[in-house]
Amino acid sequence: MKIIISSVIIGASVLLSSAILSGNIEFKKQNILSNDNGHVSLGKVYSENTFLNVELKTESDNSTIFKLTDLSVGSYQDGIKREIQSIIDDYNKDKSDDKKTTSDKLSLKVPATLTLKIYNVYRAENIPVYNLTIDTQSIKFGKETPVLKSVLEASDKILKDNNQRIQETFFLSKK
Repeated sequence: MKIIISSVIIGASVLLSSAILSGNIEFKKQNILSNDNGHVSLGKVYSENTFLNVELKTESDNSTIFKLTDLSVGSYQDGIKREIQSIIDDYNKDKSDDKKTTSDKLSLKVPATLTLKIYNVYRAENIPVYNLTIDTQSIKFGKETPVLKSVLEASDKILKDNNQRIQETFFLSKK
């Protein structure tokens, strides 16, 4: 009797091992993220995207010059250019041709602070929508700083500096 039980156990373990090795049995992938508060188990990840928030405020009274949220990293420059062009269009609306400005000439008249936030958004099995902040930076600009050039350069830099970290927190692109 002991021989039969031992044979059954060995046979079942051989079958289970071969099924696991052949890929016929999958174990649930957890996709776990680490953050400042511990770990987050996303379960199966359906989508993951990286976004950028851009906010420019004056230092004197903390009023917002412009604020852009959820800019895709693939097209954030277009969003920034559109917003700055909108500011220029409003400024130029009632001006004569010699008083109009362009996006290249637009500069700050007072010191300002640019706040950039880069983050990933996951749509997953265990948490329907989860945001993971990758980095947040505040950059001070002085008077006469060219707005378009400075904002684009700062945005490019934060994305370049954090590209490795972004890739490390992706699950779908890993093979």
